[in-house]
Amino acid sequence: MKHYALHRKAIDDDVAAIKSDWALHRFFHTGKDVADLATVAVGPMKPVYPPSNQASAVSNSAKSIPEFIAGMMFGWTG
Repeated sequence: MKHYALHRKAIDDDVAAIKSDWALHRFFHTGKDVADLATVAVGPMKPVYPPSNQASAVSNSAKSIPEFIAGMMFGWTG
């Protein structure tokens, strides 16, 4: 609620852009609008990198990234 109170116009503009881009089948732009909305609504997201001794464990699973993306998309869309 705090971010919405502080950034209401930007959030409302992003929602309008999302609706417009989706209706025009501009899905890439819709994705960018959603990312901007998330950044404004939640705040900037800092990347977190694993310590160097855990980096090999992350890269060992080639399916980890596609499975994560699939799970995230399923969570958003049901």
